[in-house]
Amino acid sequence: MIEFKEKNFKFNYRRLRHLISSGLIVSILFLANFALADSELDGKVIRKIEMGVDPIFMNDADGLIYDLANDLKAGTKISTIKKELLFKEGDVYDQFRVDETMRNLRALAFLREIRLKTVVEGDYVDLYFQVQDVWTLYPILGFSSGGGTKNSEIGIQEGNLFGYGKRLEMRSVERDSRQNYE
Repeated sequence: MIEFKEKNFKFNYRRLRHLISSGLIVSILFLANFALADSELDGKVIRKIEMGVDPIFMNDADGLIYDLANDLKAGTKISTIKKELLFKEGDVYDQFRVDETMRNLRALAFLREIRLKTVVEGDYVDLYFQVQDVWTLYPILGFSSGGGTKNSEIGIQEGNLFGYGKRLEMRSVERDSRQNYE
């Protein structure tokens, strides 16, 4: 074992061999290869950005109730999704901005399964986003009593009003025999 003792630094060749044999270094090199592959897109010009929104229930959910739910729910507007993009057509591709855009889209409670497909042609890259809506209309029900008081509330909450990503909540609250509308 060789040790370098400068500023509390010790180098152990046996530990290095163990790390190599355990595959840790191989894993790091493997992940670094993916990072380099993503950077191959950096510098290319974004030629086209297309988006698609899938309904709440896909084709595998056959039935009248699923079809009715898909018909009743207003789908998310493409303009709502475009507001989250940190780039536009004609910009130079930047992996960091793409990653941040994907995080922004995943943070939206009314979307799930955010997918991105990139197609490279020469010095250009085309981006295809595909998202899926979720059910966002929920009832609000509550009742409690204690200490001689009764409290109740009833209402509805919509988290993606008309597909624009806006939230609306309406409720009627009764506390200590007083009726409030919020």
